[in-house]
Amino acid sequence: MIRILATVIAAGAVLGASQTFAADDPPATPLPPPASAMPQHPTSHTDPNAVICKREQSTESRLGGAKICHTRQEWADMSAAARASVNDMQMKANMGVPPH
Repeated sequence: MIRILATVIAAGAVLGASQTFAADDPPATPLPPPASAMPQHPTSHTDPNAVICKREQSTESRLGGAKICHTRQEWADMSAAARASVNDMQMKANMGVPPH
């Protein structure tokens, strides 16, 4: 048992020493990706015409929902319309005006 423990400790010391020597080596210069791997027209996170696809979850089924694709601007417009609708309902509820 002591012999196994001594072997494990020795192996750990050798492994630690090899990692120390590896850390002293200068880092290799990364090569740039080949031109064919780079996208021709990178899309920005602010490009309003970029198409974004989302999966709509269905509450009636355990199966996956439908995939819906719109441009970034269309998603923003739908979000703003939903926000305005909720705001309108909350304002009417606070004023005592029944929603129509």
